Amino acid sequence: MNHETDTEPQGTSFIADVRRSSTDTMVAGVAGGIAARLRIDPIIVRIGFVVLTVVGLAGLLLYGAMWLLIPRDDATNSVAGKALGVGDETQLRTVGFIAVAILA
Repeated sequence: MNHETDTEPQGTSFIADVRRSSTDTMVAGVAGGIAARLRIDPIIVRIGFVVLTVVGLAGLLLYGAMWLLIPRDDATNSVAGKALGVGDETQLRTVGFIAVAILA
């Protein structure tokens, strides 16, 4: 079987490639963007955020961090990147997600 069309190019990562959706939004497009990147229904991602929120508020922390650290699909910089004046946001996202994971 040939899986060349199903594989990602070398050097790409989920954090670098995910974008908040500008069309599939309920709050900020985080779930829509993650679902588009994973090629799943956005309702599954939204349910995951709700479950994480009910269990211990981790869903709210993660959603808020993603809202600040992931740019929209029609923008080049995230909210945090614009506020801090950062050009390359890869390191900002990595550090931000690690900090939120520790807090969660």
